[in-house]
Amino acid sequence: MGMAINACPSCTKQFGLKSLDHPHGRLDEIMTVNFGTGIRRWSETTYVCTDCGTIIVHTSSKAHVGPSWWRDLG
Repeated sequence: MGMAINACPSCTKQFGLKSLDHPHGRLDEIMTVNFGTGIRRWSETTYVCTDCGTIIVHTSSKAHVGPSWWRDLG
């Protein structure tokens, strides 16, 4: 399943959510990568939407500037 050109309404809404918000019900976790050490620890989790194929990345970093949820164009 490739990445969709147009994200479904649920994925579009996900991009505007905050760091502590949960992924919508149709996002399946693909991978989680942990970064940092000690108290400066965070993770980035990659999801794929089973409805539209959009790949979404979420960061738990409190120091991250920008959205907590974004589309992986990679």
